[in-house]
Amino acid sequence: MFSSQKWKTVDKGMARLPGAFKPIVGDDLKYYRKIQKVDYLPHGNKVQISWKNHYTDCEFQKAAYDHTFIAVPFTVVRKWKLPEFSPTLGHAISLLMYQSACKVALEFKSRFWEHLDRPIFGSCNTKTDIPGLGDICYPGFNLNSTGPAVVLGSYNKDDYGERWVSTPEDEHAQYVLEGLVQLHGEVAREEYTGRLKRLCWIGEESNAGGSWAFPSVGQHELYILAYFSTENNIIFIGEHTSYTHSWTSALESAVRGSVQLLLEFGLVDEAKEITRKWMGKWITV
Repeated sequence: MFSSQKWKTVDKGMARLPGAFKPIVGDDLKYYRKIQKVDYLPHGNKVQISWKNHYTDCEFQKAAYDHTFIAVPFTVVRKWKLPEFSPTLGHAISLLMYQSACKVALEFKSRFWEHLDRPIFGSCNTKTDIPGLGDICYPGFNLNSTGPAVVLGSYNKDDYGERWVSTPEDEHAQYVLEGLVQLHGEVAREEYTGRLKRLCWIGEESNAGGSWAFPSVGQHELYILAYFSTENNIIFIGEHTSYTHSWTSALESAVRGSVQLLLEFGLVDEAKEITRKWMGKWITV
């Protein structure tokens, strides 16, 4: 359970958090490398990463490192050529189940939902009996402000997270709009600007059809300890390797991975300090 804490988010989007590290790491960042192979080089005790500048290239580009963190979803990693891992870790990479999701956001001229007979001031728990609409989320920031605002009119998971991909984006958005009209009245249609955005994870190449890890019965208990083992100088992190999945679990796994690497170097005191400062002391199980 969570104790009573004041929760905060990053203004203008969570992408600003990793973006803040860019001036620090500078030229060490390498973009647009679509990894296809990872090899362990025993003669040099290094990890070699291979990629192609274009998928039609015959030759791989390569780079070698002492240790490697892999934070990529297993739905992507399982398409790579990999070194041999322990049976449990190998099975996790190949078989860990993922949940798919599909979101539709619609822009409105004003925050009309804050001025209804029963006003709504932020939430992501509105549900209806309309098939395939899913959760409806209203912005919880800048309450009572003027100007346009965006509603996450549909947040589908489970089977619908995959089925909506076959429907054209505009048609899907219109279905969501009609659902909001049914829920709030014609004011929703009148206030709609026509601007929309749909994101379905199964159609996103970088996520390879999965939005967050959703272990089947027994998988979490079976695989979790394998993530704490460094094999072939490789440490796996990411929300799929955490105790919990989605939300802030990717951050938790990053702390765990950092501690794991420090212990590989024998830096026990430094590992203890990171654990003391950054692990979630506000969570009790």
